[in-house]
Amino acid sequence: MPPQSRFLLTWSVALLVMLALVAGFNTIINPYEVFAWHRIAGINDFKPVTKNHVALAKAYQIERARPITVVLGTSRAYVAIDAANPVWPEANRPVYNYGTPKSSMSDVLFRELREAWGTGRLRHAVAILDVP
Repeated sequence: MPPQSRFLLTWSVALLVMLALVAGFNTIINPYEVFAWHRIAGINDFKPVTKNHVALAKAYQIERARPITVVLGTSRAYVAIDAANPVWPEANRPVYNYGTPKSSMSDVLFRELREAWGTGRLRHAVAILDVP
């Protein structure tokens, strides 16, 4: 085997191994909760950067939640409305709080509604409107 071919083969194998390691690491850590794994204490239970990418994380989470009712809005909806509260009527559950911190109504309302509607089960939407 010529040295150039051996170099290319070695380089290709090393690249594939590195890509597999990175993919495996991201799958285990699951930084944006893309996969519905259980959290493992000390490994992937603490996700401090998710708060900076809430829209990305929620886009994946709503697919798993498949809600009948969604709460739409900014950080006020995110903080103020509890989707797990037993006050919600049984016919309206599951409820998903799609409130997005650090955003404005023009940024989130229609994007959130479109993504929630894409699950196919949405029947109710509660929009918390912020009027400046």
